[in-house]
Amino acid sequence: RVGKYGLDLSALEAVGVNAIREAVRAQRPIAIDEIGPMEIRSLVFREAVNDALDSELPVLATIFSRPLPFTEGIKSRPDVVLIEISLNNRDRLVSQLSEKFRNLNG
Repeated sequence: RVGKYGLDLSALEAVGVNAIREAVRAQRPIAIDEIGPMEIRSLVFREAVNDALDSELPVLATIFSRPLPFTEGIKSRPDVVLIEISLNNRDRLVSQLSEKFRNLNG
């Protein structure tokens, strides 16, 4: 358990990790929701996230805001752009990020 939530690492690894690895293998943009305290309990998930970030592929991910060693490592990467989502910007971010991803894919 993490807080009030149950954690099924085998489901995360069977679905989430495989989806990340398949996107890297197929050279497709990657979306990860989310990189947080529950997910990073899985070493296999952390490895898949690092593989995605180390690839040349665009990665769009939600990441836990409070400091954790693994997430802070991601946030401090020079190739990572952090965008904080708020009530004021969340609606326009959808179109802005969609446009950014379209431009990355030609």
